[in-house]
Amino acid sequence: MTPFRILKQIKVMKEEIESVLMKDPQVKSGVEMVLNILKEIEVDGETMQYIIEQVGMEEQMLKQLKEIYE
Repeated sequence: MTPFRILKQIKVMKEEIESVLMKDPQVKSGVEMVLNILKEIEVDGETMQYIIEQVGMEEQMLKQLKEIYE
C-alpha cells in the first residue's frame, strides 16, 4: 500500500470518527482535553499501549490499524 493511500484512508477514518463522535459538544470537548494532556506529557508508544489496554480497545485498534496498513 502506498503512503498516499494510507494517508487517504486515515483521513477517511478520521472523518468517520468525527462524524459519529465529535458532533456532541461534550464529547468533542472531552476528546480535545485528553489529546491536549497526551501532547503535553509527550506520551510514548508504551504508555499509549497501556492506555489503550486500560480502556479495553486493543482489539478495536488492531482491527483499525490492520485495515489502514495492510
